[in-house]
Formats: sequence, C-alpha cells, structure tokens
Amino acid sequence: MDAYLAPATGTQGAPMRSPPVDRPPDVMAAVQLWCRVTVVGADGAPLASWALEGRGAPDLGAVDNIACLALLARRLGGGIVLARVSPALRALLDLAALPVEVEG
Repeated sequence: MDAYLAPATGTQGAPMRSPPVDRPPDVMAAVQLWCRVTVVGADGAPLASWALEGRGAPDLGAVDNIACLALLARRLGGGIVLARVSPALRALLDLAALPVEVEG
C-alpha cells in the first residue's frame, strides 16, 4: 500500500511514503485516512501533526512508518499520539504490539 503522512497546516514535517507498488490504475482504491499522527515533546505539547493515509486498507508498511516515527520521537525525548485510528490499522498495531498512545 502507498502510505503518506501529509503535514498539517503550519508544520514543517516532510511527507513519509512507503515504497511504490506497481498496480494497474483501474484496481486502485480511493485514498483513505488511516489515522492522525501527532508528535509531542517531552512536556506533552504537540509539535507537529500529520494525516496518515493511503489507498485501500493499511498494511505493515504503515505500521513501519509509525514505528520509525515513534522511535525517532522517543530518541528526542518525546513521543507520538495517534487519533482517529481506522479499525484495520488498529488491528495491525495490535498484531505488531507497537507501544504507541492511541486517543479514543
């Protein structure tokens, strides 16, 4: 699946993308919101926010993107919070046992 973390308005985050997958254009699904990712500082204050979205259902590539971002945020003393998590992504996060904070 193509995963894309679109930076929210007013942030300077770079888009994150999974490697492209060759598919015939007529079978590509519509882009769906998988979750919102917010990077928080050590004090819990939000620093940046993105929409994690892609075509069709999320796959383990989306979980890998979240895991890499969570690791980087922790190394810098902060963390990430996920909101509006789709049921399919929530199931994958549970399967991967990824320790991230999920709102709602």
